[in-house]
Amino acid sequence: MMMTQYPGRSFSFYRAALRASANNMILGQPGPYNPLTGAGLLQMDRAIQMIPGIQTNPWWAFELAIPSSIPVLGGEESGGVLKG
Repeated sequence: MMMTQYPGRSFSFYRAALRASANNMILGQPGPYNPLTGAGLLQMDRAIQMIPGIQTNPWWAFELAIPSSIPVLGGEESGGVLKG
């Protein structure tokens, strides 16, 4: 869904938006993200809304600290460049 609304972004944009918009199942509040268990329930509507401004969200810094072997969706087959 995020890729349809905002195509051509790197995995980092999508991951940061998913983490930042997740809802803690017990507390009903955002995060905190745990690398072993995740951040809670995905809130796709919120994640999609967060994409344009995700670089100002604290999760963006977290994403920059994590190297990705696949920088762009579709990069597995095309060396990091989206196909048509």
